[in-house]
Amino acid sequence: MTSFEFWTLYTTITLAAITAIYTILTYRIMSHTKKQADVMALQTEAMLRPIVNVRTQHNIDQYICLVIENIGNSPAENLKLTIDKDYFFADYLNSTPDPRWNLRRQIPFVNITPKFAPGERFTFPLIEFTDTVYYNDNIEIQRSTNNHKLDLQYDQKVRPRQFIVSAVYNYGAKCYKEDFNINIDTQAGGIIYTDPIAKQIRSLKGTMDAILKELKK
Repeated sequence: MTSFEFWTLYTTITLAAITAIYTILTYRIMSHTKKQADVMALQTEAMLRPIVNVRTQHNIDQYICLVIENIGNSPAENLKLTIDKDYFFADYLNSTPDPRWNLRRQIPFVNITPKFAPGERFTFPLIEFTDTVYYNDNIEIQRSTNNHKLDLQYDQKVRPRQFIVSAVYNYGAKCYKEDFNINIDTQAGGIIYTDPIAKQIRSLKGTMDAILKELKK
């Protein structure tokens, strides 16, 4: 091999190695850039997308309520809600449950909501109590309404302590499906804050109703 041939071969190999290294580095830079772009896209989506949240909440009327709310920043489109069990939320005492009060038959669970705006919410009262709710597999449930006690098995049938609410909705071309495990037991034993103003208003309303009843006699 002549000196010219040697240097030609050396130059060719060197250029091939440099090209290979450049190609690998370029690929790594592009991959890193794509990952950064994907992360930024996910962050942007997380900031802009709707987020349908389902939870339980105490309210000042001494109910544990089921609250379905869009806590995101965009409308949830074509929202479909489902619940895996029957739940009769009206006050039934020991009468036969009325199908009209089945949570499954309420409008948000029957019909698809075309647009569920940010901050919009559905609220359903689940169970009423005064200061404390007691749950135990070996005792009856103490409820506040006229101090009635309801059979545990019956209450579990019409008002199960645990159920799943599913939410399916769209945002642009993406579809989200989320399941929420609702456990009323987590609220058992909780103390309800009663708004003193609301309490006074209810007391005054009762007094006025009594006066009007007497005037009508």
